[in-house]
Amino acid sequence: MLLVLLAAPVRAQTAHDPPASGDVGEAQARAAEASQQAAAHKAPVAPGTSRAERKLFEGYGADADEEAEYLDLSEAISDFEEQGKEFRREVQLLIEKKFDEKRRGLVASYEQKISEIEVLERKERLDAIAMFEEFLQRYPNEPKYSPDVMFRLAELYYEKTKDDYILAMTGYEEQLKLVDQGKLAVAPPEPRQNFQRSVELYQRLITQFPEYRLNDGSYYLLGYCLEKQGELEQSRNTFVRLIEKYPGSRFVAEAWIRLGEYYFDAVNESNPLEHAAHAYSMAIRFEEHALFDKALYKLGWTYYRMDAFDRAVDAFVRLIDFYDAKSAEAGEDFGGDLRAEALQYMAVSLSDEQWGSIARAQELFARVGPRPWEPEVWRRIGEVYFDTTKFQDAIAAYKQNLAKDPFNKDAPQVQAKIVRAYEQGMRDFDNASNERQLLVASYAPGTEWYERNKHDSEVIKAAQELSERSLYSAAVYHHQQALQYVQGERFELAKREFEIAARGYADYLGRFPHSKLAYELQYYLGDCQYQSMQFMEAARTFEAVRDSTADTQYQADAAYGAVLAFQREIDTRQSAVPPQMETRPVVTSSQWPEGKPVQKQPLPELWQQFVAAADAFLALQPNHERAPLLAYRAAEAFFVYEDFEEARRRFAAVAASYPESEFARFASNLTLETFLITEDWVAVTAFTNALTTADEKGQVKVDPASESGQLLRDFGDNAMFKQAEKLMDEQRWDEAGDLYEGLVSRNKGYRFADKALNNAAVCRESARRFESALRLYERIYNEYPDSDLADVALFRVALNAENSYDFDKAVDRYQLLVDKYPGSKSRAAALNNLARLLEGLQRYNDAARQFTRFAQLFPADEDAPKNLYKAATIYQKMDDCHGQIRALNDFIKKFARDGRQSERVVDAYKRIGDCHRELKNEKAALESWKKATEEYARRSLAGKDEAASAAAGYARFQLAEAEYKRWDAIQLSGRGKALERAFTSKLTRAKTLQDSYSEVFDFKSVEWILAASYKKGFVLERFATSLVESPCPPDIKRAYGEEGCDIYRSTLVEKVTGLELKAAEAYEATAQQCLEYKLVDNDWCDKTQESLARLRSDYRVLKKARSVTVGSTLYPASLVETPEGPVVATPAAGKLSEDL
Repeated sequence: MLLVLLAAPVRAQTAHDPPASGDVGEAQARAAEASQQAAAHKAPVAPGTSRAERKLFEGYGADADEEAEYLDLSEAISDFEEQGKEFRREVQLLIEKKFDEKRRGLVASYEQKISEIEVLERKERLDAIAMFEEFLQRYPNEPKYSPDVMFRLAELYYEKTKDDYILAMTGYEEQLKLVDQGKLAVAPPEPRQNFQRSVELYQRLITQFPEYRLNDGSYYLLGYCLEKQGELEQSRNTFVRLIEKYPGSRFVAEAWIRLGEYYFDAVNESNPLEHAAHAYSMAIRFEEHALFDKALYKLGWTYYRMDAFDRAVDAFVRLIDFYDAKSAEAGEDFGGDLRAEALQYMAVSLSDEQWGSIARAQELFARVGPRPWEPEVWRRIGEVYFDTTKFQDAIAAYKQNLAKDPFNKDAPQVQAKIVRAYEQGMRDFDNASNERQLLVASYAPGTEWYERNKHDSEVIKAAQELSERSLYSAAVYHHQQALQYVQGERFELAKREFEIAARGYADYLGRFPHSKLAYELQYYLGDCQYQSMQFMEAARTFEAVRDSTADTQYQADAAYGAVLAFQREIDTRQSAVPPQMETRPVVTSSQWPEGKPVQKQPLPELWQQFVAAADAFLALQPNHERAPLLAYRAAEAFFVYEDFEEARRRFAAVAASYPESEFARFASNLTLETFLITEDWVAVTAFTNALTTADEKGQVKVDPASESGQLLRDFGDNAMFKQAEKLMDEQRWDEAGDLYEGLVSRNKGYRFADKALNNAAVCRESARRFESALRLYERIYNEYPDSDLADVALFRVALNAENSYDFDKAVDRYQLLVDKYPGSKSRAAALNNLARLLEGLQRYNDAARQFTRFAQLFPADEDAPKNLYKAATIYQKMDDCHGQIRALNDFIKKFARDGRQSERVVDAYKRIGDCHRELKNEKAALESWKKATEEYARRSLAGKDEAASAAAGYARFQLAEAEYKRWDAIQLSGRGKALERAFTSKLTRAKTLQDSYSEVFDFKSVEWILAASYKKGFVLERFATSLVESPCPPDIKRAYGEEGCDIYRSTLVEKVTGLELKAAEAYEATAQQCLEYKLVDNDWCDKTQESLARLRSDYRVLKKARSVTVGSTLYPASLVETPEGPVVATPAAGKLSEDL
């Protein structure tokens, strides 16, 4: 049978390709498209930057001749424009040069004259100061002239200080330049203004001549100077004094303003903004004052800072009305920046998150009535909302602006902001599209807005460009957004964006069909249609671009895009539920129904369109890297519709045109299949010979050593493999094995050589020829170490070696598999068998390590807990307590949470305790035994698991035994109170010890119930013995002699007799339990009888043979089944078919 290898189509790697189609699910196909598109897609760019070489009238011609005339005209116009621009540029440069030369001359002349005047002014000022100072020295108190002199002298001091400061700053700036140039190391201190001489003189004037007619000016200038030299509080107090003393002064209004400024900037005053608002409110009573508008503006700003937005808005309304009245009166604009800022702060206030709203703004204008500046406020409100991402309110404000002033020259820009708010802000693409339509329609030629603004060519041009740019930019924006979603693998969002972009491009092309961008955008339209799965529309658009006479830049890309679009449309229809188009697979000779005749059928229309598009692409791009694929797919279409004659013709063309392509091999492959299906064996022979045999010129069409030649050779090898399979099915093991081995000998590079060797080995095993099988398996992993069968073969070698009693080889191969093939499915079984074999070979240390390694490598395997526990058992065999403790702790750490391992967890703690005792660490032993009892209780194992009960019972018994040792160490000696305390302590703790042994019963282990029961009696007996053996207290002996000691001993005997009776009762209860459990031979039962014999002379100890009754478990068997470990199921040997 011929192997058919059909690759799924992939896209051409060009900068503008639509994504590839593929034989995968829709989401996967789009994912493949997205990854390629993100890497290679050229995003659209803004108008005027995409292609600088475009001509003005390009695309306007009705035919080729007319188009050529238009292009000539375009070139002439372009040349004229360039020459005109160059001329204007030269004239502009000449004018600027002449102007600069004249300006520099005038500046130099004026600066010289100004400098001379300033020098003279300084000299005259100093002379005046000297004269006034001399006058005041002579006439300090002259009531008529001294005040005037003081007033003027203070002004001269102020002017001199100001002039000195200016000169100092000039020098300071020059020194800073020296610092920047590295010529001066340290920057000098910055000069400061000091008006102290003026301040002192004003203060003297006010104090010495309080009734001076100009003292209101003195107070004002004093406050001003104090303010300028930073004495702000003194300045504030001076202005307050001026207002109080001279309420009718012309300086009062400005004093109020300066008080407002003080409080407006104050940080250490209480309620500064309230004080500032009061001061500004007093200042605006002077409406005729030159600073009235500044005071009113600052009052509104102060209210704004106080969050008193209603009063702030009222102040701004009053200010704007004031400016408008002034403008009407003066016949020119009035207010400048303050008016603009007032409008802005009014808008900010009306859009405040807490106070403002669209409704609040509407209430304002309903209250104050129509104002000419109302549209501007609405626009500014819209800008504030837009900038703060409150797009719904921004839209409402913008619409109010358009409603109030629909014919404003900036109306198109406002409408464009509405579009942006819907589109980029709210992602409401439907409304954005509607508003964009309004943008295009409302300001087009013929509209009322157009008629009113047509005299302003710049405005009209801007509106038209905005409409075009809006359509274009919207399409580009969504196109780019889609590409970003593709890069982020958010394909549903990307599809939506591509759909919107496609509509945008289509709308743009419909309105501006002669745009310089039309050709390029038509290609982008096809791309977006393709990406949004509008495949038929994309195909038609790509065909239009391909066949366009406007340009050829995207011709090849569009031709390829049309092919892919038809392919994806076919895929989509075939995968629909229910299918909208028949899916025909490539049926090879092995799949062809027996006896079915070949029936040629015409291609469906969509397949015809695909083939036509492919042929058109191949005509344009015969050497394109995807050309072999498309030529092959077109031929394949005829193959599946059983038009073998056309298919062979096209396959032959593929092989002839692209002999080095893999599709040439595929074409030869399916050509051969047509002969096999029609059972034209002569043709098969002739075809293969013609391909691989040299003709009369010594040339071969397919080099036997080439890939295509290898494919034909594979055909023969595959046939040989199939024949061996047939013999194997017939259980002709030797013949099949020989054929498989012969196949590998003939072609060691055969791609299924490893399977052939495996099947040959299976045949030898089936024939009971294990050594031959072993050698074949060894060949697999030696000759084909990267084969998927290498690890299985290695396992079979190890298993066969084990079956042949070659245990060392088995260990070696198991070890090799575990180390070399970490991903093998047989690794766990190999490691398990390795550990088992090592234990059987008494290599205990190695076995324990491998059992531990099994648990580390395969913690989820059901044998992992058992194997780790087995490692501990092996360490126990080796008397290695440290290793046993380590393994058991590892077991607890890894598997304690597994409820199935409860009995092993309890037993592990018990065994850890035993090891600690053996290592003389009694404290650790007791802690481990305690953990055993706690785990038993926590896991509710009482009565459920005999082995766990025995381990926990043992552990609890050992804890009681530790208490017993401490109790038995108490000596009944001493005298008086000491003896009494010792006796009381031993008695009390004896009762506690009895309870401790009783707790052993809770673990329901017969062995340790008997042990604890026996020890309860033994404690009483031992207590009695310790009383009898206790010495006579020295104080009794000294006081009463031997006679007193005899009386003391008689008293003890009476007490002992009672204890011995209780001990005997406890022993009898234990003996009764022995009978109930039918224990013929048990150490605790034997000890019980011996103890009864000691206490009762009439009790006879039974002599019997030592045996154990069936069913009486005294202590659990090992929790690991056998020393050899569990028997591991080995993978069954089986025949492997070739992967066809």
